[in-house]
Amino acid sequence: MILRWATLNDENHLRELLHKMDLEELAMGCRSEHNGEAYDIKKFIENKNCLFFVAMENNRIIGFGYAVKEKDKIIIQNFFVEKEWRKRGIASQILKRITERWKGTYGAYIFKNNQFALEFWQKRNFAIKRELKNAYYLEKEF
Repeated sequence: MILRWATLNDENHLRELLHKMDLEELAMGCRSEHNGEAYDIKKFIENKNCLFFVAMENNRIIGFGYAVKEKDKIIIQNFFVEKEWRKRGIASQILKRITERWKGTYGAYIFKNNQFALEFWQKRNFAIKRELKNAYYLEKEF
């Protein structure tokens, strides 16, 4: 498995993976309807305040993660690994790559119905700081 920076050449495949992520969240009851959003991947890839990594296997993107530096925090926007590649440490490696580059307070919004994601972040010592209507806000200092 290779980790590398996302590029504009990855845009279409990343849109497909984000669509899969949306469908999984819909199936879990995280949202009541499909997001249907046209993802503006380009704005994240080109943003100097965004770290965007992809995981590759056999020249195919199997996962990704990105975080955006805001005023006083770094917000994890999305992490996703294809089902058949989960539980192999891929998301952990992406997180490590991001947190090695930027130190500070990291935050993540996790849907309450996404127990898998909640367990992933809590296992990495992210603590719930706020409970929202449909999500938790978690934080950790790096």
